[in-house]
Amino acid sequence: MDIEDRELLDRTYRLAKENNEMLRSMRRAAFFSGLFRMAVWIALVGVPLWFYIQYLHPTLSSAIDTLNKVQGSMNDASARVNAPVSDFTQMLEGLKGYLPGGEE
Repeated sequence: MDIEDRELLDRTYRLAKENNEMLRSMRRAAFFSGLFRMAVWIALVGVPLWFYIQYLHPTLSSAIDTLNKVQGSMNDASARVNAPVSDFTQMLEGLKGYLPGGEE
């Protein structure tokens, strides 16, 4: 093996070694980039979900229960107000039979 072949072999070895280091570095960077990207997505999905479960859900449940109670009491009050009106209407319908020209 002469000197030129030896230099060519050494240069090829150094290039292969440098190439291997670059490839490992790129693979490592891609791995950490993927981990970081996954952490960002977990934060983007997980934080609002946690915030909803921790704070908004109990508050909204309480507000909906209160609204249902208010609507129920409004329906009860409306029924109590409409009962005398319907009784009065029935009484008027009954009186039509006693008035002249009331029956048609």
